[in-house]
Amino acid sequence: MRKLLVFIVVIVLMFVGCDGRSKAHKSNQEVLKEHNLYKSFSENVKFIPESYSETTIDTLLGNGYSVKIKTYTDMDVSFLSEFSKDTIQHKNYYRDIKSVINISKNNSNIASKLITKDFFSEYNATISNDIRNKIIQGIWLNQYASLIKNKVVFNVVFSTPNSKDNSCYTLTFFDNGDYLIENELEPNIV
Repeated sequence: MRKLLVFIVVIVLMFVGCDGRSKAHKSNQEVLKEHNLYKSFSENVKFIPESYSETTIDTLLGNGYSVKIKTYTDMDVSFLSEFSKDTIQHKNYYRDIKSVINISKNNSNIASKLITKDFFSEYNATISNDIRNKIIQGIWLNQYASLIKNKVVFNVVFSTPNSKDNSCYTLTFFDNGDYLIENELEPNIV
């Protein structure tokens, strides 16, 4: 009987000693840090757009040009935008887009180009500085300008994520496959 009484006292002391009082005075952050979970709860990571998308446009202009544009999400290259709100670190990765442009006239291939941010940066140092922290927002065939100028003209917009800061460029292809990039707002600079 005495052994049973000693055994019960030891069990009671064990339960009384492990009541969780040491953790009751810790904040949620301290408990998460203790278990190496704090970073996963204090960080919000998003990819914009979340998934791959692709569009293809095939246009035949009245001046004889045939233009094919394949635009798709670049899943490997992104621009990081970070900010903190309510002790949570937000990381938004904005994915860039790429476009493959094929231009032909009278069944003769004039130009085939991959249009990326690097394509514009390599063209001119001024453009490279302007688009450094921007992503390609979109590439459009300017049909009206293409018909009037008898060339193939594209409009390309670069934008800074979470901002109204945009840069607009025109990309003009000539009959011989040469091209010209101009800033829409300041055509004499480029």
